[in-house]
Amino acid sequence: MLNGITVQHSAVAGNQLHELPIEFVTEERLLATSSDGKTSVHVAAEHRGLEQIPSNLLTPKILLSHDNAGETPLHLAVLSGQVELLLGIDFGENEEARQIVGEKWWNKNKLLLAEQAKVIDVPAEVDIELF
Repeated sequence: MLNGITVQHSAVAGNQLHELPIEFVTEERLLATSSDGKTSVHVAAEHRGLEQIPSNLLTPKILLSHDNAGETPLHLAVLSGQVELLLGIDFGENEEARQIVGEKWWNKNKLLLAEQAKVIDVPAEVDIELF
């Protein structure tokens, strides 16, 4: 492991995470940091490769992990235009996440989560994209 760069870091940078055995793709391994404090999810977000990360592992704990510069994978996802991939993740009332993604996305995500949980029924004529 050179400068803390793990197999997972290298795999996501090369868009090859899917080639690793499933036991190599765990929350613990995705949270391992390089010398600059970046996790492999930071790298995936920077390289527009978040779709490589299994959705069950895209949790607030992982998405809000800070590198040495204070950035999170969520910041990087927003900057690289990948935030739509994160719709459906329940951030609860986490104010940091809300500030990062902005009110429009936050409200759209809350509406989607409520609909998924069958708390509300969104009529077909309501366009979630407008939120």
